[in-house]
Amino acid sequence: MGELVVLRAIGLAGVADLAVVARATGLDTDDARARVAAAEGAELVAGTARGYRLTGAGRELVVSGLRTERAGLDPATTADLYDRFVRIDRKFKKLVTDYQLSNEANRFSWAVAGMSEVHPKARDLAGRAAALVARLMPYGARFDDAMARLERGDEKYLVSMTVDSYHTVWFQFHEELIEMAGRTRAEEGAEGRG
Repeated sequence: MGELVVLRAIGLAGVADLAVVARATGLDTDDARARVAAAEGAELVAGTARGYRLTGAGRELVVSGLRTERAGLDPATTADLYDRFVRIDRKFKKLVTDYQLSNEANRFSWAVAGMSEVHPKARDLAGRAAALVARLMPYGARFDDAMARLERGDEKYLVSMTVDSYHTVWFQFHEELIEMAGRTRAEEGAEGRG
């Protein structure tokens, strides 16, 4: 997996502490600490009060690494994977929007019920993506963890940005699929898919 796995996780989070890096990469804390320290020593990341962020050199390395990764993938396969994601992305976004705008007392219950339809599809896509790019393997476990917490009644695991919520994992996975398909967030937004 090399350094790309850690740098990409930090880049997607914006600023990430060691716990976030470990969770996003599937590394144990000691391995995450060692890899982040090596990246910091190479001036690819810089420490802040809230965690680590990519430096300019780190961002350049991520762009280059993702380009190399994408060059080894079949464009038709990645386009198909992304199109499958877009179909469930619409359902997920509608569910989240309806949940956020609702004043109903049982809104969390129906949101979790809706997620029980979305989750198996997201899990399947995460497995397909990981079969193409091994560093994406943690997404399945991250979706599972967020879903399990929702089913246990922890409402913040639907959309909160302070935890590894379903929405956080979804957003990051979406970024990965956009990249794999050779697209950009701006292109997707212009087509109503961002």
